[in-house]
Amino acid sequence: AWGGVVAQWVAPILDVKAASIPQLSVEKSVYAVAHSGEDRVVSDSYKQGERLHVTLTLICDRDLEYVTVNDSRAACLEPVEQISGYDAVDGVFVYKEIRNDVTNLFIPFLPKGKYVIDYECFADRTGTYSLGIATAQSQYAPEIAAHSAGTLITILPKTED
Repeated sequence: AWGGVVAQWVAPILDVKAASIPQLSVEKSVYAVAHSGEDRVVSDSYKQGERLHVTLTLICDRDLEYVTVNDSRAACLEPVEQISGYDAVDGVFVYKEIRNDVTNLFIPFLPKGKYVIDYECFADRTGTYSLGIATAQSQYAPEIAAHSAGTLITILPKTED
């Protein structure tokens, strides 16, 4: 006989700490895209209408097949790309599924190494929001899973220049 126990609960986003194992880790970061497109401004507050860059960094110590990454977005973030589809990122094929509150990534084969997957969003409304966490998990070996830390993001009203 074989069995398993799964426990789930709701916790304040700031209480969620990053969890990883040697086989897999995921880190999520958000920064503003400057008009030049090259400068990265990391902060916990941005202006309404600003273009934000979401970066997911995956590190795995072995080849993995069928890895899913679920990246929860804050309610104030609207993705620039609205259509789901395949993409080649860092030499890895990824199917990006864009939904209202989450971007799901399906990776058929993830070789050993470090990979950076990113996408852009617009900050479309003011307020303080839970940024959401990114979760990565091997579908063939569900015990190989990791998630990023929880943070808050503040969107300030647009100022007239």
